[in-house]
Amino acid sequence: MNELTKEDITAIDCMARHIRALRTQCINNVKADFAEPCENCPNIDECNLDWVETMRPVLQYGTDVKVMAPMEHQS
Repeated sequence: MNELTKEDITAIDCMARHIRALRTQCINNVKADFAEPCENCPNIDECNLDWVETMRPVLQYGTDVKVMAPMEHQS
């Protein structure tokens, strides 16, 4: 098994922060704010708010999971 690089760890941390924030927003019935976790992120100087590029080491693997609300819940 390959060891995780610093970029891998940063990508995983970034994704976890965003998922946790979106989950909390959903639980509290708050409009999604994808930038919220960046406000207090210790890596903000490294990523310069480019979350797609920061998450690229993880996103490159893709997924078959589709995360969508049923049509009756979308507004």
